[in-house]
Amino acid sequence: MKEKILFYFHDGGMTGATLSLFRLLKHSAILDIYDVHIYVPDQSSYLYEKLSKFQCKIHSFPRLEGKKNKIYELIVFYYYITKMIFNIKPTFIYGNTILSFDIILLSKALGYKTILHVHEGRNILNYFKFRVKLLGRLSDLIIFVSNSSYENFNKIVEVINKSKIISNGVEVINNDDTNKGVNNKIINLSIIGTINENKSQFKVIKVIKVINSIIIAQKSREIILNIYGSTKDYEYLNKMMMFIKENKLEKNIIFHGEESNIDKIYNNTDIVIVASKDESFGLVTIEAMSYGKPVISSNNEGTLDIIKDNFNGLIFNYNDFNRIIMLVNKLIFNPIEYNKIRENGFFSVRKKYLLKNIVSDWEDELITQSNN
Repeated sequence: MKEKILFYFHDGGMTGATLSLFRLLKHSAILDIYDVHIYVPDQSSYLYEKLSKFQCKIHSFPRLEGKKNKIYELIVFYYYITKMIFNIKPTFIYGNTILSFDIILLSKALGYKTILHVHEGRNILNYFKFRVKLLGRLSDLIIFVSNSSYENFNKIVEVINKSKIISNGVEVINNDDTNKGVNNKIINLSIIGTINENKSQFKVIKVIKVINSIIIAQKSREIILNIYGSTKDYEYLNKMMMFIKENKLEKNIIFHGEESNIDKIYNNTDIVIVASKDESFGLVTIEAMSYGKPVISSNNEGTLDIIKDNFNGLIFNYNDFNRIIMLVNKLIFNPIEYNKIRENGFFSVRKKYLLKNIVSDWEDELITQSNN
């Protein structure tokens, strides 16, 4: 009889954390080696739909439904989690992100081994400092997506002897050598990620207003900013929409919502902008590089693990968004620079971030835990 593993997903949307663990499962032999059980809170989610095609058992019940009696909801939720664990009796339980605090806590209370996968950056780790301390002590193994995530976690609670750094990876390399330089009159910039203040979409929109006024005055080209991602902060979204309307930018700023077809995103993109204030790893960055798209990124810690400025990407200081204007102009009016950045980015991903090379390390860690 196969040993059992329970994977716990905090949400089923297309967040970086969810996508990275989903891709590891998809490309590994774990589904063949073990009897895999997966918890997903929402049956209508992207993740549930994808996992339903896999050889695994999916468990689904809501975490919190936002009703008035939150204490009652928590009691019901913990009852169902406990019942699920008792029914499965897994060899170990795998929590994806520090928001898996509840499953790690319950698992240890019930005597089960746990693995925690940390995707969060410095700001979130510091915000949940008490939770991080407990998770650091309770988890049997902690997997980090980057050196910066590990270092920031370890500053809060020491986990040197039970940690492993395994970066995110990309599934395919899709560099189109025929698309060199930006020769179109309409330039498509894309910013990809959940709509919230940390991703800084609003700051980029304000910059686009300035860029377009300069370029249109030169009667040369026009900039379109494509924004992909689900909305987590509707107040933030409404502020952006009001600014767009007041400045008559409706035809230059396009909100696409959550897009599961990655080819569609990057085929409609000339340059990717990563504007996050805080990131532990740049999943969008390596995806863009794998499609041969130059990346302009803020100097968040996750990006600095991947990009060497002016070699395989371009960096701006988070406190100096106006520098994006110069960097965009540098790429769209200089085909040599555009090609240098995109080609170096492509080869950087091929060398270090191919998923097929990362999966084996991840499998080894899981097998080691089940054998201990």
